[in-house]
Amino acid sequence: MININSMQFSLDFDEVSVKLGDEDYLLRELSGKDRDKYLNNVGGRLKTDKNGNEGVKNFDKMQAALLSLALKKINEEGTLESVSIEFIQGIRASVQKVLYDTARELSGFTSPNELKIKDSDDSDDSDDLDDLEKNG
Repeated sequence: MININSMQFSLDFDEVSVKLGDEDYLLRELSGKDRDKYLNNVGGRLKTDKNGNEGVKNFDKMQAALLSLALKKINEEGTLESVSIEFIQGIRASVQKVLYDTARELSGFTSPNELKIKDSDDSDDSDDLDDLEKNG
């Protein structure tokens, strides 16, 4: 049995400064709303085989979907601007991986290796991405 007497949390979002080329960005912890948006996007990519094993059916823009919610450009006025999935897709894959892993850690997601990938098919989840791009 757990006996918790009190808890205290900061309401400040964790963030990491990022420099991409000559531009300044912040990689920020997701809000609850953005976390749910991302998880809905990922959930639509899951498939279950006849033995009940789960895997991912489509990886297209999966890392970019998270980064489009977590990575913010610092503009000249010092305010934060969202970045597009297309912009993120143009970043080198090795840099995307570091940003993605850091964004997952900042937002309290478990290990990137949590999904056991069995195989992939040709399913198209572009509608899920369109929703994320329009509403994210």
